[in-house]
This record gives sequence, C-alpha cells and structure tokens, in this order.
Amino acid sequence: MTYPLFIVTGISGSGKSATSLELQKIMVDFNVFDMDLIVNNDDYQTACDNWLKVAY
Repeated sequence: MTYPLFIVTGISGSGKSATSLELQKIMVDFNVFDMDLIVNNDDYQTACDNWLKVAY
C-alpha cells in the first residue's frame, strides 16, 4: 500500500506550520509532520535525513 507524500516548503514565516496544522484537521486518516518537530539541532542535513526516514 502506498500513500501520498506532501511536502510543505517555503521561507521562514511563510505559513508552513499553519498549513500543516490545517492539513492535520482535514486529513485525519494521514499523519502530518512539521519539520520543526523533527529538527533537534542546527544541523540541516541531519534534520532532512530524519524527515526522509519518517517519510520512508
């Protein structure tokens, strides 16, 4: 079984987190992750790797 993968991107302050919150409300059968919840340090590559692990 496969599921769609939606990635919300944009510059700081563009509304990515707000969009993620709205997606959680309307896509109740799917998990919606906010990158800010996965990032635990300033190492961008590690954060991206963690995000891709979750998506996989």
